[in-house]
Amino acid sequence: MLVTDGINGFWISRLILRVDQIALIASRVMSLVVAGVSLLVAAFGLMKLTVPAVEAWSVGKELFFGAGVVIVVAGSFLMAVWLTRTVEPQAATAAAE
Repeated sequence: MLVTDGINGFWISRLILRVDQIALIASRVMSLVVAGVSLLVAAFGLMKLTVPAVEAWSVGKELFFGAGVVIVVAGSFLMAVWLTRTVEPQAATAAAE
């Protein structure tokens, strides 16, 4: 999680240097997803500590959970890229007016 958050921080800092609609959308999507995933991981860890059934159920599924986190972050990155590409023509039109 530390590496993912570091990469996200680096990417967001580069986006902040840009002052257009594309950077705004991409930075918000990625920031919200990373924050949401972090909260979900923390909630799951707390549930494992407090609910024995969750602890028993999760044994042996660590690779599945890790892959799920990677898929969610990668999917949100692709969604941010897709959203910025769909916004780009509108931003160019607004700048021309």
